[in-house]
Amino acid sequence: MQSRNVRALSLFAFFYVGVGLLLTWQQERFIYLPSGPAFDACPYLPEASIVTHGSTRLYHYDAGATAPIVVIYHGNAGSACQRGLYLTPLIREAGYSYLLVEYP
Repeated sequence: MQSRNVRALSLFAFFYVGVGLLLTWQQERFIYLPSGPAFDACPYLPEASIVTHGSTRLYHYDAGATAPIVVIYHGNAGSACQRGLYLTPLIREAGYSYLLVEYP
């Protein structure tokens, strides 16, 4: 029984070290490098205003004074401009305003 535990622990340690070495060796491939159009030249959001507040940049679309507003943070991949290509037509159809925030 004890030898099974030692084997299982050895297998786990081998796997753990192996994955650590693989990640260390391939770490350049795991770095996030944003891509896409420049913030101020987004072709997908022609109706949106570009707003800069401090170090925060965002796209703003106003559907009217009484329209609800949707705030979107695009996540770790891509850019706010790229997310706008897919999300903003749905938001505009629903009659909402939006703020599409870019990472500072």
